[in-house]
Amino acid sequence: MLNLNRCLSVFLHELKSPLNSILGIVEIAKKEGIKEEHLEQIRAITEYMLALSCNLLQDCNENRISDKEVFCLRQVGEDVVKFFQSQSLLKRIDFRFEADEGASREVFGEALKLKQILINILANAFKFTKESGKIEIFIKTEPAADVLKTEFTIRDNGVGMSPEFLKRIFHPYEREDENEDGTGLGLSIVKDLVQRMGGSIGVKSVKGKGSEFVINFTFPYGERKKPDFHMKRILVADDSFINLEIVKSFLVDAGAEIEVATDGKTAIDKFAHSQEDYFDLILMDLRMPGLSGCEATRAIRSLERDDAKEIAIIGFSANSLDEDVFEALECGMNDYLCKPVAVDKLYQMLSKYL
Repeated sequence: MLNLNRCLSVFLHELKSPLNSILGIVEIAKKEGIKEEHLEQIRAITEYMLALSCNLLQDCNENRISDKEVFCLRQVGEDVVKFFQSQSLLKRIDFRFEADEGASREVFGEALKLKQILINILANAFKFTKESGKIEIFIKTEPAADVLKTEFTIRDNGVGMSPEFLKRIFHPYEREDENEDGTGLGLSIVKDLVQRMGGSIGVKSVKGKGSEFVINFTFPYGERKKPDFHMKRILVADDSFINLEIVKSFLVDAGAEIEVATDGKTAIDKFAHSQEDYFDLILMDLRMPGLSGCEATRAIRSLERDDAKEIAIIGFSANSLDEDVFEALECGMNDYLCKPVAVDKLYQMLSKYL
């Protein structure tokens, strides 16, 4: 486990921007009445918060789970813009987003971390830009043989920063004015994420005139292929009816045949009473009443039949700390997914074993 205090500080900091965005939407809705666009913005933000909370817990692990996926750069930009639409209206900010044609290409990388980076920088831009100011975000791409070179530019005409502060801007807990609100963590988080993703970041600023951040990444091209799980039979064990229905719909949509169990004992019984090689894979929730997912996995692995030793068992749970991942792998599971289960990550995981 990495430094717990650092993990908690980052966790709390990263939830502030989406929570502030929801509060802004509430204020707009109180003035204008609730509209479909408000609900869509809240949905996008809460989905981000759920994915982010899981990802941040993974980042506290020494053995973290890969969260790379196929995604569209333009879609990431549009999702991020939704976070700040309410704030732009409340402060009467001229908020603009532009992306070139290449940004519609699909690439492979860490979309959630890219959103974190952009949200942190934009949160500062909105914080330090006065009413009726201007904030812009641009995505510019340059195609190459196997990769897409990408440049994100975020520009504002806010209060700007001094040359002295720019020298330490990416240091943790740094603030130009010690009396201002905030922890000074945002840009240090940005710098860390950019480096971990193999990118670069630069900043220019003039006191009283505004700031400009430029972030560069190189992403390999990706292709989102819907998997074909026809003729595959999957046993899904979860005590949550809602989770069962969600996962079941994803898998049925990809052609799989599904059988369900709402507790560990039922999962064992269904597998034990089936013909050998009847099931191709098992999705097993770790936390179920009665027999847990790990206890059920051990019981299945101990059965005197060849497929019990060979079948892929994927654990999934809302927990993603080191001990949870270790427990899943130690009890005989092949891999681990964190809830809420995203359809792309579910398909990607199952494609490894089917």
